[in-house]
Amino acid sequence: MVAAPFASAAPINLTFELFAYGTQINNYYNGGKDSLGRNGYENFGLSFSGGSIKYTPSGGYLSGPVNLTINPDIVRALLGSDRYYITFNAAKYSVDYGVVTATYESGFSEPSQYVNGNGNPYCPSQPDACDYPVYHGTMGGYYIPGGTQNGYNDMVTSIGFNTDRLDNIQIRAYDGQGIVVPGRITDTYENGRDVPEPATLALFGAGAAALLARRRRNKKAL
Repeated sequence: MVAAPFASAAPINLTFELFAYGTQINNYYNGGKDSLGRNGYENFGLSFSGGSIKYTPSGGYLSGPVNLTINPDIVRALLGSDRYYITFNAAKYSVDYGVVTATYESGFSEPSQYVNGNGNPYCPSQPDACDYPVYHGTMGGYYIPGGTQNGYNDMVTSIGFNTDRLDNIQIRAYDGQGIVVPGRITDTYENGRDVPEPATLALFGAGAAALLARRRRNKKAL
């Protein structure tokens, strides 16, 4: 069942802070569950395949090549508009480009964005080593517009993100005015390790306490 449109026509906004490290999103935003069996609290008509949650000093993000499937009827109802566009932050751990491919309602498919690679460890200390001034550990801001094919509004129904880092996905109603593109995000590199979310940290603490207690008991036995 399609939800009634919101009067405010607020954008659909996905950040990934509420997921534990290693979680796959799956159908959490499509009336289903994530890989941990948690039910999503809102049905945005958005389903993910591939990728999993990781953490950096800037927080959670979706790692690895990911495919997003979009139900345009649900999105239109939620936004109160028949036209929408998608924005996001993304990057590639490479000096090469990541290709973001969009598929539309008409079945038309095309590479819609080339995401700058910024995994070169010599950026920005040696700017000449960088293809573009998007430095190591930074996610750029990108957008994919809706199309107009065959005389009607041909909206995006799926996106293939051939990227390593993906965050802050927004779907906004297009009102014929300017498109709002997210700014760059720094400190998105893993820097040799991932920063666990709070629940994982609690588990680490409990495990360390148990090991310490066992060691003390062993010493008393000796």
